[in-house]
Amino acid sequence: MKYFYKAKTFTSDITPKCNLCKAELQIKRGYSRNTIIDCINDNCVTNKPEVKRIDRFNAFLPPALVESYIAAMKLNFKYNRPNSIHYWLKRGYSEEDGYKQMSIVQSGIAKQVKNHFKGTKENLLARGFSEEEIYNMRLLPNNVDFWLKRGHSIDEATAAVKKHQSKAGKAFADKRKANPERYDAMSTTQFKYWMKLGHTETEAKALVKERQATFTLEKCIKQHGEVEGTKIFEERQRKWKIALQKNFENYGDGRSPSSQFASSMIESICNELQMDIPKKERWINGGDIKCSYDFTHKEKRKIIEFNGDYWHCNPTMYNETDIIRGGKTATEVWDYDKRKAKLANDKGYEVLVIWEREWNDSKTEALEKCMNFLN
Repeated sequence: MKYFYKAKTFTSDITPKCNLCKAELQIKRGYSRNTIIDCINDNCVTNKPEVKRIDRFNAFLPPALVESYIAAMKLNFKYNRPNSIHYWLKRGYSEEDGYKQMSIVQSGIAKQVKNHFKGTKENLLARGFSEEEIYNMRLLPNNVDFWLKRGHSIDEATAAVKKHQSKAGKAFADKRKANPERYDAMSTTQFKYWMKLGHTETEAKALVKERQATFTLEKCIKQHGEVEGTKIFEERQRKWKIALQKNFENYGDGRSPSSQFASSMIESICNELQMDIPKKERWINGGDIKCSYDFTHKEKRKIIEFNGDYWHCNPTMYNETDIIRGGKTATEVWDYDKRKAKLANDKGYEVLVIWEREWNDSKTEALEKCMNFLN
């Protein structure tokens, strides 16, 4: 006997039931086929106002038919929608021109949206949300609080964050290996991005250096004017220091577990280079000073240090006379780090420093910066 639902037809020797609640279906009998109308169980999810079409398909159609429908929809979206790169590649465009066309289409769609609400903190506060509610809304799986608020212990939350970061790093590494040309010029922190726009290699390097500069007083003044820019910068620095101190008190470290990024970065770098993850840091003995380094590529004579904003007194956040735990001033911390870098330089190594804030601002760009340094 043939059964029909929403332009989908299938044959069954027995009267079908709802796949979700196992109740009988309301069926309109016909000469050549039977049309499925609904599930007779009022409590079934298919009778809820917010039910989605795919839920009804899963309830009323055989699983194989649903899978083929989903596959067909994905194929249709992939090749027949102008906001898909495959749509343009199929029509003879290059990948670069295809992405340009996609951008034009998406820009046109965005302009058609009226009263588009932007979920900024200011807009949410204006709608009556509290600071805590906004914070909880924005929590992501790479934040320890995301897991703590779901009932996990601090150890479980830390492990979950590390697992999430490792998975994300590996996924990005796999994408980059599969399509290196696309990822070589997609970010403003890559030389090829600027050279592709017509800049010389020297100009490209200068632009990359400017782009890699983190939140600075100069940038704030340039964007907001001297008075307002200085006010914004100092307020952010004040909040950042309070947050670092709070993390120290909560976790016994200058960084929260979600910000202990060295192991995650090292794992991502090793995945990119297809090398084993080092079991320990490399030490260099300089006689009067002996230092360990986070990541060392011995063959390329390159070292990467992952500096926590608190312990290494990020210069964009601390003044020379600021005191951190242990009674050291920021200047003393910086002097030690300079000696450490000089020791590595004297032994023939180039040194790159990645700050915790860079990693927090954009993990992808931080990783790209490392790979550009190592390549």
